[in-house]
Amino acid sequence: MLNNTIKLETIKNILKDNNLKATTQRVELLSVLSEIKKPITLKDLMNKMKSKSVHEVTLYRLLASFKSLGIVRQIDFQDGTPLFELMDKENDHHHIVCTNCKKVSDFVGCQIDGIISKALKQTKDFSSINSHSFELFGVCNTCSK
Repeated sequence: MLNNTIKLETIKNILKDNNLKATTQRVELLSVLSEIKKPITLKDLMNKMKSKSVHEVTLYRLLASFKSLGIVRQIDFQDGTPLFELMDKENDHHHIVCTNCKKVSDFVGCQIDGIISKALKQTKDFSSINSHSFELFGVCNTCSK
């Protein structure tokens, strides 16, 4: 996850680099995502947006567009609710989720190259992997007491 809020200039450059106009809604969405320190639901994103005129469908379409461009990723904590966060281009970060209280902690790295190589050797149906998702589930220290 990004540790600091990214600057407006950086947000505009992200959009420009992806051939997207820096509309108010796009800029605000990326700004809100940069301030959040954990994956967030669509509903919670709606509540954090300052421009209350943005419709849920519009926000979902923006997220889908950002997801397809690799700006945002969708996380699945196996509870039926999609979560979203900015892609961290510098670190291959993932999450550990407490199955009791739903506490989330980040961790960096998963040695994906070795896993991909092993997976591709075991199947004849795929020649390459273009993305991955890796979440761990367990019990946090507080809940285990």
